[in-house]
Amino acid sequence: METRFFEEKYFQWLIFPRSRFICEITVTDAGSFGMIFSTATTRLREWFEKNQGSASEFELRLSATPLVFERAQSAMCALLESGGGYHFVKKLKLTIVFQNVENGAVEYYVCDGA
Repeated sequence: METRFFEEKYFQWLIFPRSRFICEITVTDAGSFGMIFSTATTRLREWFEKNQGSASEFELRLSATPLVFERAQSAMCALLESGGGYHFVKKLKLTIVFQNVENGAVEYYVCDGA
């Protein structure tokens, strides 16, 4: 089990500063995913508060089993539908990059928050 958080800064159309929050999670135990995702969303909220003017994307890079991936998809959808402290998520481009640890296949999913 491993988790890493970082951000990438870039410019849109060469003049608008943007920021992408990236969370890399490697987990094979479906039971551990909820706690890890809770930590990730807390860090996401902290990042957004710091970068409100330039925050544009959240990318979840997940190396996991298909069962964990299903939970991740459900968690991302619930995050999109939640309000309260996570209402800002609807303003972000959400991407899940899933690498299946069983066969190495990589899939990309983009969730439209708007």
